[in-house]
Amino acid sequence: MKYEITHFDRKVFNDITELWNLAGIGKPTRGDTFEIVQSTISHGAKISGIYVNEKLIATCWITNDWRRLFLHHMAVHPEYQNRGLGARLIEDALDYGKEMELQMKLDVHQDNTVAIHLYTKYGFQPLAGYFQMFRRGFQSWKSK
Repeated sequence: MKYEITHFDRKVFNDITELWNLAGIGKPTRGDTFEIVQSTISHGAKISGIYVNEKLIATCWITNDWRRLFLHHMAVHPEYQNRGLGARLIEDALDYGKEMELQMKLDVHQDNTVAIHLYTKYGFQPLAGYFQMFRRGFQSWKSK
């Protein structure tokens, strides 16, 4: 039932983004386009998926910077939540991390207590003393 998505095309991407949207994590400002995801796959990323009757019901995307792995956009279809599918995805991700001998990092919104509980159960802890910063978009850094 669980496997690495080895054939990535626009149909698979559309299935994934539909699931992200259903799970409330699909946000265009993140810039996760077909081309971006495809590029990460060609550079060592992995996408795991769980299907029921050829319908994608759970997925996670793991990117690799060859220093650590990053778990992105883990999502379970709302109709299939609370059935252990998130745990299966985490276990698969951690197995991959062990195989690659790389530590794993993830971001989770502070209000997502269900996900925080799951991640904590698998040994993820807040990184004390740090807060995350990022810059969205590609506008010039020069002042106008």
